[in-house]
Amino acid sequence: MMNKRPEMPVSCWSFYIAVPSIRAGAAKVAENGGQVLMEPHQVPGGSWICAALDPQGAAFSLMSQSE
Repeated sequence: MMNKRPEMPVSCWSFYIAVPSIRAGAAKVAENGGQVLMEPHQVPGGSWICAALDPQGAAFSLMSQSE
């Protein structure tokens, strides 16, 4: 779990989907009409994440052990 950042209006939960490659996963989001909100980046512990919206506007995140 992470602390709420000051710029976030409310606390929330996010769904994380494990993918083999974070960059390939982010590319698939864009290819299929979604929007990448936060580009892939590495987090403490070595995992990679990115935040996105699906074509209908539902928020989710991707997680991978490799870039």
